[in-house]
Amino acid sequence: MMTTFIGALLPIIFTILLGYIAGKSKAIEPKTAGVLNKIVMNYALPLSLFFSSNQMPKQLIFNNWKIASWQLFSMLAWWLITYYVSRLMLKSSQTLAAIRAFAISTPAVLFVGPALFPVLFPQTATIIVSIGSITMGIQLCLTLFALSIATSNQAVQEHASIKQILITAFKKPVILATILGFVTAFLGLKLPVILTATFMQLGKTAAGLGLFSIGLILYAFKPSFSRLVWGDVIAKELLVPLSTMSLMLLMHEPTELINEIILTLMISQMVFPTILAQQYGEGEREMVSSIFLTTLFSFVVMAGFMFIRQIG
Repeated sequence: MMTTFIGALLPIIFTILLGYIAGKSKAIEPKTAGVLNKIVMNYALPLSLFFSSNQMPKQLIFNNWKIASWQLFSMLAWWLITYYVSRLMLKSSQTLAAIRAFAISTPAVLFVGPALFPVLFPQTATIIVSIGSITMGIQLCLTLFALSIATSNQAVQEHASIKQILITAFKKPVILATILGFVTAFLGLKLPVILTATFMQLGKTAAGLGLFSIGLILYAFKPSFSRLVWGDVIAKELLVPLSTMSLMLLMHEPTELINEIILTLMISQMVFPTILAQQYGEGEREMVSSIFLTTLFSFVVMAGFMFIRQIG
């Protein structure tokens, strides 16, 4: 079990360290991270999200509506909580608040889940990961929409119109690809299954390039251990899962469902908030530090939770 657990997290740590070493040794300039991130956000990730949305197993989601509803509810609720705490209490900009909300609310289930959950939850592993990837797409679109509002407001130096916001939002390949994927799925226009391997490879490319670029950014900015960064880590690894667990216990949800949802939420931060921070020029050091720390901290938190709940 411990070997499987370490094996699920090791690729993330290794790829980040590889990027850090590449930057430190001057083999690759840190500014290259911007180019890698453009490849991820404009090509690899949109195509991957389009395919996963297009292949959405509607019946599977309906049959497992509790997993879907708890994942979506907890992530959306904590996105909103984090955003407004950042805006009202921390006085962060709209851009940084949206990126931080995405970082704290959305776990990297798409990258860690396939290696870890089949051992822990053999009956529902595929369902958890599939629903997690769809939820991640929804969260990413919400974040990009919020960033579009911020960008539009800055462009006109006042509150932008709905038309301006929508134009800015739909210029983003991720939003357009995800919506097209959902629309074609509900219309029954599924892509051939033979393309599965191709689009899965694009998903792996997005993750690999993103993690490597984080290593480059980590070298350029150096990790920070400020109170704000530790606040992100504690919120991501403790506040989000424990608050959700408390609510699930109050509603007398089954033990297996609680274990599945809480372990999903305890998975480390995703790569994409750091990419967005680099692209928008806000919060790079905070995001790159928090993903590094949540990756390490999640190992301890998840192992402790599994021991207490006697999972595996």
